[in-house]
Amino acid sequence: MRRAAVSRFALIAPAVLIALVSLGAARPALAQRASRDADRARLERGASAAGSEMVTNLDAIEGPVDRASYRLGPGDRLAVTLSGATQRTQDATVTAEGTLLLAPAAGLRVAGLTIAAAEAALQHALDPYFRGVAVRLDLVRVRLFEVFALGLIARPGSYVVDGGTRASAVIEEAGGVAGGASLRSIRIERSDGTVARADLVKFLALGDRDANPILQDGDRIVVPLSGEKAAIRGSVGRGGDFEVIEGETVADLVAIAGGTPPWADRSRVELRRFVTPSGASTQTILVDLDGPSASTEMRPGDQVFVPAVPDYHLHRTADVRGEVLYPGPYVIDEGEETLAGVIARAGGFTSEAAIHAATLTRTVGADTTDREFSRLKGIEVADMSRDEYEYFKLRSRERRGRVAVDFEGLFVHGLESEDLLLRRGDVIDVPTATLAVTVSGQVASPGAIGYEEGRSVGWYIERAGGYGWRAAKGKTRVIRARTGEWVSAGKAKRLDAGDTIWVPEKPDRSLWQDFKEGLVLTGQVLTIYLVIDRIAE
Repeated sequence: MRRAAVSRFALIAPAVLIALVSLGAARPALAQRASRDADRARLERGASAAGSEMVTNLDAIEGPVDRASYRLGPGDRLAVTLSGATQRTQDATVTAEGTLLLAPAAGLRVAGLTIAAAEAALQHALDPYFRGVAVRLDLVRVRLFEVFALGLIARPGSYVVDGGTRASAVIEEAGGVAGGASLRSIRIERSDGTVARADLVKFLALGDRDANPILQDGDRIVVPLSGEKAAIRGSVGRGGDFEVIEGETVADLVAIAGGTPPWADRSRVELRRFVTPSGASTQTILVDLDGPSASTEMRPGDQVFVPAVPDYHLHRTADVRGEVLYPGPYVIDEGEETLAGVIARAGGFTSEAAIHAATLTRTVGADTTDREFSRLKGIEVADMSRDEYEYFKLRSRERRGRVAVDFEGLFVHGLESEDLLLRRGDVIDVPTATLAVTVSGQVASPGAIGYEEGRSVGWYIERAGGYGWRAAKGKTRVIRARTGEWVSAGKAKRLDAGDTIWVPEKPDRSLWQDFKEGLVLTGQVLTIYLVIDRIAE
């Protein structure tokens, strides 16, 4: 009994062993098929596992399929329509062998043919059976197939795609290219031995679909190391360094860089080129982008600079502020527009304008650096020499960019010599007439005193309550509203509305300080006397 059981086991053991081996050998294939089926399921739901938007539904591809360029392959599902004496529509799928199972033309090979070519082949195959019947093929669902992303890429490997997928989508799903990789010389090696090229820079810059080919069954996308580059700068959309592609011209590079804006000087493009490949010396080639020289072929290391038209549509304005009818910025023709002309365009002065106190400030060129003044601002007044202090005071009071012009002489007395040509950025400020003289400092009641023509400095000080007990009367100054100039009260023969009278305070003095200074002076006098007396002996 036991021997029979052993005998039966001996008989079935080889079969079990063979089955186990066969099952083990089949596992990778089964796993691969399951993975492919899972990928197919994910793609048919709308996206791959990595989140790509490569889908098989025609509604989700980039646009209508081109019948003259889309090549059929295993898995493509077609709608076959017969019209004429016989009318019917039926589905047909391209088999794994690349044929159509469509009686009576079963076994017609269509893999690798465009839709239009397959339609013509099917028409020819059915003519003997259906005379006077027109055949039409329509792609209902694109196929899934496998391609490979290789080379300098983040996640090289195989990817399941559909028949409308372009090279850029697979590269993006594979994590993009690695550092130093080329985006312009990507090879797409076809299963038939031909090689296509993908130029993703050109595709993204110009939308050239031929630079981003649609993939075919079994394609190998190989991303190589980037080649040598050329630089482009200046008035272009996106300056930078671009890999040089054989046969490309200066015009091609400018187009890839985003083209030129309206202010670019396309007639004076500068191409700097190394004289020898290994040398450091360069030569300059002038290129006209609208002429024959635009077809100059680019070389590695070339540097292209696109200049701008000088002052292209520069907004040249002068700003009129204050007491004019229509204040605001006015566009001017620099070198032709005058001060009187702009004031006339602004509607002239209002009744409250202080014409004598109006100013013209020039902003262009007024920001030049005064190194000496900058140095003095960084040190204490006590450490300055007398000349340095005087210079510092004058520069501190100076109004940067102020232009010397007599508004009253021009607009009241008609002095045409005061009618200056304006420059862009000029600011014309017409203040409101104060009709008062301001008295400040050591007076009883400092403030504004109503202006009366012909009155003296002393009259205004009396109206302000007279000098205070600590007033330094001899240092009274008048600050001109017209120029900002400081003049002594004795020299201010005429006051204008808006002028300021400043009465400074006497410096603090003590009896002890006066006594010490007297002793020092006395000692100095006695010393001089003794020296003279000794010399006289």
